[in-house]
Amino acid sequence: MTAVARSAENGLEPEPKVMEPDKCEGWSWSTFSDMRKMTAATGAELFKPLYSLMEQRTELCKLLESASGPSGLFPAAQQ
Repeated sequence: MTAVARSAENGLEPEPKVMEPDKCEGWSWSTFSDMRKMTAATGAELFKPLYSLMEQRTELCKLLESASGPSGLFPAAQQ
């Protein structure tokens, strides 16, 4: 099961933190629209459940695209 949640912004820009450095080199901010464009061909790799969500629930993705978090950005893992 993959859970997706959205929360209200409190005016702060949270900084994503690497909790498992052996699995992830770092994080950067990306718009949801940019994440939808990420593919293996671009050298970017999305978390598999997120990729599956984008493939299977396009209507939800369009809603998320219009209601992104702080400044319209989501954290995206760096490889």
